[in-house]
Amino acid sequence: MNKNKKETLIICPICQSRDIGILRQNLWFCRACFCELVEKSGKIVAFGIEQDGSLKKIEKSA
Repeated sequence: MNKNKKETLIICPICQSRDIGILRQNLWFCRACFCELVEKSGKIVAFGIEQDGSLKKIEKSA
């Protein structure tokens, strides 16, 4: 195992899935609910992909 590689366990804040793929550093894709996950200031923020390809922040309902 590469000791220089930072491994992060990501759980989707929207659907709680662990079926997450990495797109690039600090950017993941949830294969279960099809949202992009971005790490900002130590928190995971979810974005839905709109029909035109733009991203819209997803607010998790309580």
